[in-house]
Amino acid sequence: MFLETALYDQTALLSLAARFALDLAVVGVIVHAIYFRTKPDGNFAFTFYVLNILVFFVSYLMVGIDVGIGFAFGLFALFTIIRYRSVTLPVKEMSYLFAIVTVAIVNGLSQLGFSWAEVIFVDVAIISAIWVLDRIWLPRQMGQEFLVYEKIQNVRPDANATLIADLRARTGLDIKSAQVGRLNFLNDTALVKIRYTRPEGERITAAGGGDDDD
Repeated sequence: MFLETALYDQTALLSLAARFALDLAVVGVIVHAIYFRTKPDGNFAFTFYVLNILVFFVSYLMVGIDVGIGFAFGLFALFTIIRYRSVTLPVKEMSYLFAIVTVAIVNGLSQLGFSWAEVIFVDVAIISAIWVLDRIWLPRQMGQEFLVYEKIQNVRPDANATLIADLRARTGLDIKSAQVGRLNFLNDTALVKIRYTRPEGERITAAGGGDDDD
């Protein structure tokens, strides 16, 4: 009985180790090969890895319990209300977070009769979809910045074309829209939100600048 139990535990442990290695490999590709290419600072890399590891082990260990599948889907509902006390997660990082959680659940629940081929196919499909969307299909995504603009005469609604033309000439960016925010008549300035198409990796630093993905 002892040998049978030990053999079973060894097999289960090897299976867990193999699935965990596959999970980390997939997350590594998503984080380092895709995410880091557009976000070299990698501020959320730690969060991605830790969250993926935790969700993977919880999903794997609870797969034999009746609440296994319901728990997995419940994780998605949990992350819809995630808010950090110090920072609000940008939209793009939230999308990556959902992808990381999905990978953990797929690999964690892969022991539910799914073949290795099916699991690997799903992992590769997720990686490919993220790569295509982030690196190929949307390589020139819209950027967003906030500028303090001093030519107050150009912020009128009927002068929007003049405003955009002036900003294009001064910034060298392919500005698609300019939205006037707060006006300060004490020093004749306005806070202008611009959206522009930029080559990958190009970014300007402006007063009041914001993150592209907010």
